Amino acid sequence: MDAPFYYYLFLFISLYFLKFYLLQKNKGLPPSPAFSLPIIGHLYLLKKPLHRTLAKLSHQYGPVIHIQFGSRPVVLISSPSAAEECFTKNDVTFSNRPTLLAGKHLGYNYSTLTWASYGPHWRNLRRIASIELLSSNRLNMFSGVRLSETRSSVRQLFRGCQDDKFQNIEMKSTFFELTLNIVMRMIAGKRYYGENAAEVEGSQFKEIVTETFRLSGATNIGDFVPVLNYFGLSGLDTKLVSLQSKRDKFMQDLIEHHRKTNTNSGSEERTMIDVLLSLQETEPGYYTDEFIRGMLLVMLSAGTDTSAGTMEWAMSLLLNNPEALLKAHAEIEANIGQNRLIEESDLLKLPYLRGVIYETLRLCPADPLLVPHESSEECTVGGFRVLRGTMLLVNMWAIQHDPKIWDEPEKFKPERFQVEGVDGFHFKFLPFGAGRRGCPGESLAMRVVGLAVGSFIQCFQWERSGEELVDMTEGAGLTMPKAQPLFANPFPVLPIIGHLYLIIKKPLVHRALSKISDRYGPVLLLKFGSRPVLLISSPSAAEECLAKNDVVFANRPRLLAGKHLGYNYTSLVWASYGDHWRNLRRISSNEILSSHRLQMLSHIRSEEVSSLIRRLVRSAQQDPRVEIKSLLFELMLNIMMRMIAGKRYYGDNNVEMVDEEAHKFQEIVRETLRLGGTTNVSDFLPLFRSVLSRKYEKGLIEVQKKRDSFMQSLIDENRTSIALAASRQTSLPKDHKKKNMIEVLLSLQESDPEYYTDEIIRGLMLALLSAGTDTTAGIMEWAMSLMLNHPEVLKKARNELEYCIGHDRLVEESDLGKLPYLHRIIKETLRLYPVGALLPHESSEECIIGGYRVPRGTMLLVNLWAIQHDPKVWDEPTKFKPDRFEEGDQGVREGFKLVPFGSGRRGCPGETLAMRMVALTLASLIQCFDWEMVDHEAKIDMTEKLGLSLSKAHSSLLNCRPRPTMSNILSHI
Repeated sequence: MDAPFYYYLFLFISLYFLKFYLLQKNKGLPPSPAFSLPIIGHLYLLKKPLHRTLAKLSHQYGPVIHIQFGSRPVVLISSPSAAEECFTKNDVTFSNRPTLLAGKHLGYNYSTLTWASYGPHWRNLRRIASIELLSSNRLNMFSGVRLSETRSSVRQLFRGCQDDKFQNIEMKSTFFELTLNIVMRMIAGKRYYGENAAEVEGSQFKEIVTETFRLSGATNIGDFVPVLNYFGLSGLDTKLVSLQSKRDKFMQDLIEHHRKTNTNSGSEERTMIDVLLSLQETEPGYYTDEFIRGMLLVMLSAGTDTSAGTMEWAMSLLLNNPEALLKAHAEIEANIGQNRLIEESDLLKLPYLRGVIYETLRLCPADPLLVPHESSEECTVGGFRVLRGTMLLVNMWAIQHDPKIWDEPEKFKPERFQVEGVDGFHFKFLPFGAGRRGCPGESLAMRVVGLAVGSFIQCFQWERSGEELVDMTEGAGLTMPKAQPLFANPFPVLPIIGHLYLIIKKPLVHRALSKISDRYGPVLLLKFGSRPVLLISSPSAAEECLAKNDVVFANRPRLLAGKHLGYNYTSLVWASYGDHWRNLRRISSNEILSSHRLQMLSHIRSEEVSSLIRRLVRSAQQDPRVEIKSLLFELMLNIMMRMIAGKRYYGDNNVEMVDEEAHKFQEIVRETLRLGGTTNVSDFLPLFRSVLSRKYEKGLIEVQKKRDSFMQSLIDENRTSIALAASRQTSLPKDHKKKNMIEVLLSLQESDPEYYTDEIIRGLMLALLSAGTDTTAGIMEWAMSLMLNHPEVLKKARNELEYCIGHDRLVEESDLGKLPYLHRIIKETLRLYPVGALLPHESSEECIIGGYRVPRGTMLLVNLWAIQHDPKVWDEPTKFKPDRFEEGDQGVREGFKLVPFGSGRRGCPGETLAMRMVALTLASLIQCFDWEMVDHEAKIDMTEKLGLSLSKAHSSLLNCRPRPTMSNILSHI
């Protein structure tokens, strides 16, 4: 036989025995995907995100499968029973870590807690971590650190919200800075962000942590195909060495600083560095600086980015599920209240909040594949052989999304953890791992995440930065970060005061609330102390409230002003909706302010306007300057007092006694408007009423006594006049046209004296006087100021008057229908400066507005100013453009775009009177006089001042001169 024969025989026998060996070796192994390629094995199958790719493989091949990553065998687990086998029966077997390049360089050659092999050294590391650093006693000791850092973060957000800096916050950075401050204060007693922080060092360490997670999460082919490490193709080796050099230097500086100061060595609140340095003193040969650096870097890496990521996922899920956010907030309110901030000790009382965190960890586990393990000997899992040196990957993401285990696994349902708690899901829920290599920082992480998320829910209302749902795409990395960072809008709601900080010491509440609506939406539920407040700033939502739900919102909120100025909430303005209020409304609409009665008293309005013109003509001969608001207020007071009581207080034929009464009543009106327009904090914080409102309530009581005394004297005066006329047998018939409003009410009193008491009469008269004087005068002042700042509008209004009325007579009420442009000016004035910028109502029962549930007893604020300045509703809303009403206002009224007098049952009953008075007065002033500013070059200051009504902050001083073309008429008035 020749040599080739023996050569082929030897080759055949060798291959036979090799095949036999491989078959025997692979016998009993778990199923494996086909086509394991030479050298790389199944690596070609892997795509990002890795946990989802592996979940697909498990779905195809089973819950226990064998994969070949290059030369490294891997067993992939994706069932609770197999996971239980690994972490109980085979716990010791799988207590090792695979030797990866990251562990060599970042784990001090596999000697740190994370990377060390199972044995005496690792057990000592674990003992130190569990007993010396992360024991319950030590965590309790540092609870003050976690609380102060959480409150510091809340405080920083709150300040930013007040300054409008934080309109779109990148939440991951906020959470990372919070967790880094907490962990660094526990480790080294230093904070790196916020107040008194070493921000330069903080930025350096943030870069180190970011780089650590980036490189650790990078797939290093050399870990699975070792021969490639010799070529250094990826450059990962060099990058890891450079990174570890930075980590070492950073941690060594902290150690050296503590070694020099050593201030806390005798204190119970020693930092972790202090604890480890004290151990070093007892055994310096073992507890080296490298040992300490390794331990601290593990704490920092594991305790910052992962916790911050969990918080970001939790907030993202809550923002995408607002009903869960509301439920969590309600739980905190019910168990903690509004008098203090949440503390760690409260977390046990908040099962729903815990459910939110557990459900977040189920859907978005910080470590979806857990930290990899490696078998130290051959064992059996799920009936399959697992060889020694096999890497174990437990796909917790797949287990926690398995529809065979979880009902609707892709849905966010925190309630699922309220029934059984965590213990009820045996090895179905293991976000922190299990067994000997389970995470020792689980308790710390749950405390930090629970306190932070709870505090952010308690102290802020959160909105997505846009209308779209938050993008929940997963990114790549050692942990499972969000691919797209979460941006959110926080809206602070503080304990006790809620959102009151938005209006306290804010002179222009309507503008402040308009900004909030611009940011958070047209339907917003606020909390003013203990009182829920619904803020509306869109026409459609206003229509829902004042049309569809008109009866529900027909009540007024009970405020202290209503108690004292509204006769214990029984006057027309303050009474609750019901029989009594309906009767008051009927009297005001039918008996006092009906079209028939207004027409009957039209001569009073004409006479008073003529009297005003006479006064202006006379004063112009000596000094043309006029303080317009006082003049208009005196006009309105004369008209209203003559309509109510048959008396006039200013102008011609006034006796000294009447002048004195006029000044007295003017002071009463001013004081009423000042107190009625003051934001009284005690209305929203009833527990503190005795402390906060003592001075305010005293002022209300005093001014109400003056109002009562004044009005009672008018009633008695009219009663005496009627009695005197009756005694002389000169009483007038009941339907006499000259009868004033007090006489109308006294005649009703005769028919039903028990109901129409003097108090009812006083309440009705005071409501008419308060609503009909200052507010109407304010409208006229705004209109005059706007026209003088826009002389082309004033000229157009005068031309209309000249064309329709001429120079031969004064304008009369009957002419007002011929002056459409004048009416447009008034409507545009009311649009820009609505008298009641915020209309308060209160819901008598639960209802739905804008798709949201509004609880019973919620105060409703319709921000008319915001609606009437909305650029989505009005073209160039800040400009004075009367011509926008050229085609009438029916459309804007129907669409609730212009409702300056309110709408529905609680709409102002004096609208017709106000519009007649404003139109007649403005027409007369424009027709008879030339108006100009005292300072010809400046424009009138249009700054607002919000009280009971929206008035000008600064009175307008104008030059008034009779028009030469009207001299003949004016000389005969």
